[in-house]
Amino acid sequence: MTLATPPVTPPAPTPDMRGFGDYVGTRTIAIRPNWGLVELDLDAWHLNGIPTVHGGVLLTLLDHACGAALTHGSDKALGRAAVTLSLNASFVRGVTGGKIFGIGTCVKRGRSIAFCDAQVEDETGRLIAKASGSFKMMK
Repeated sequence: MTLATPPVTPPAPTPDMRGFGDYVGTRTIAIRPNWGLVELDLDAWHLNGIPTVHGGVLLTLLDHACGAALTHGSDKALGRAAVTLSLNASFVRGVTGGKIFGIGTCVKRGRSIAFCDAQVEDETGRLIAKASGSFKMMK
């Protein structure tokens, strides 16, 4: 197999990275109760061989959007971490570059389990992917 272009190398991890989202490049840009907005500037290493954004990158952005809506959701839950129990996604269309946004909404929050919806849009507001998930709220 030969590649038309040389392989693109992702950035090397640094000590100030807090986790996988930092490595991929996702950033929380706005939060309000039960809602979060995150973004990602796409780079060549985010693409698959087609080349469109890899599904795992989109899942990461969807998960981050849900997390932003959850952990910054309300005064009672402010700063509470959550872990993903399930995340069911649908990919609507491909995207090849630019900036993409994840919008997360907390739909229902129980004592220990919460349910969220999220979607990824491109810079023009076109739907790229959507997801629903369940999350375990940590103590």
